[in-house]
Amino acid sequence: MRAGQTQVGFYLLPRDWQAVKGIVIGEEMSMQAFLGDCVASAMEHLTGKAPAGLRQFPCRASTRRLSAVPKRSGPPSRVGKVNVMGHLPKEHVLRVNTVAAKFDIRRQDMPAIGLVLEFARRGLGFPQSARDAVTRLAKTAPGKADAILP
Repeated sequence: MRAGQTQVGFYLLPRDWQAVKGIVIGEEMSMQAFLGDCVASAMEHLTGKAPAGLRQFPCRASTRRLSAVPKRSGPPSRVGKVNVMGHLPKEHVLRVNTVAAKFDIRRQDMPAIGLVLEFARRGLGFPQSARDAVTRLAKTAPGKADAILP
């Protein structure tokens, strides 16, 4: 990982992975751009605005190719899921960490909450991959969680 950057991402169930692939291919965007949109959507939902430039962050390092398949081995919580990760540039790390701390959620929950918002915006239903992140958000900010639940 590059100095000052931090890793963000989510584990997707196969159904959600197929939907994400459809979005990325249909809108001719990169997986990195989609991950950036997810984090920016979560920041916008939680704070009222997304920091400038967050949607275009270069999370190049370890995002999955569209040909990725679900894991076949490893920890039981990750088997059957596709891992999508990227690196958040250092100029946004403090903002994301501060918002996560304010709402008492994990930094890794930010892209998952954004995934719910991106799915809702496109009429794809609720991504089961983000269920735990929304549950954690509901404990400290029920109004914010209720706004994104179906």
